[in-house]
Parts: sequence; C-alpha cells; structure tokens
Amino acid sequence: MASNLPTYDDVSSDTRAAMQTVVDLLPEASVVTPRPEQEPYPCDDPVGVDNKRGAFYTGNWDITVPAGFDIESFVLALPDTLGEGWDVVPSQIPVGYATVDILEEATSIVVTVSDASEGSTASLNIMGMSPCATTSS
Repeated sequence: MASNLPTYDDVSSDTRAAMQTVVDLLPEASVVTPRPEQEPYPCDDPVGVDNKRGAFYTGNWDITVPAGFDIESFVLALPDTLGEGWDVVPSQIPVGYATVDILEEATSIVVTVSDASEGSTASLNIMGMSPCATTSS
C-alpha cells in the first residue's frame, strides 16, 4: 500500500527552508548555530502534531544577533513581516519572553521563534517542526 505522505528527506529540507526564511530577515551579522540533528519523532508520539504513522522532523537553531537588535519587536512583528502564506498558531503555554509560533500554509510546517537571550548575549531560538512523513522508500 503506497503512502500519501511526503518523504522524510523532503519535509526535513522544507523545514530547514522555512527556518531559513526567518533567518534571512535578521541582520547580516547574525550567527546561526544549528543544534545536532535528532532522530525522527514518530507521528504517534505524544509530542507529535499528527496521530499517524510515519515520522516528523524537528530542526533547532540558535542565533546570536548583534547587540542592540530589538528581539521582542522582531518576534512580535514576524507574522506581519512574513505576510500572506503564514498564520499565527495560538500558543497554549504562557511564557515570560517574546515568542511566536507560525505556520507556513503551503507546507504545514510550524516554526517557533523565541527570545533566548541570556545575560548580555542577544539571541533567538528557531525551531521548525514538519508534518508527518514516510521514512521508508
């Protein structure tokens, strides 16, 4: 029986591209540090976005931004900056820092952008989560 799910390679590539769309809006001097790749999460895992067979991709990048960059304004304006084709996903968890979950409609990828500053280091965290995909050929 053929799966109608995209391949894991496709969703991981699409997720990194969606995350890069956000990075491209940051100042040129920003430094992106990808966290190590994780094993695919099964879609029926409790943290999954679908209750299906297959697996979903998560990407996680830390970005150091130049001193003086207004992270809170950037995060709060991001949905409007990205514009059509992106929707805000309401968060169920209240936090004390600037964060936004946005859905890229064309791919169903959710990108979370959060202020991750510590001390005098201004930084963002970008996490992307794909829809379910097939891991077999």
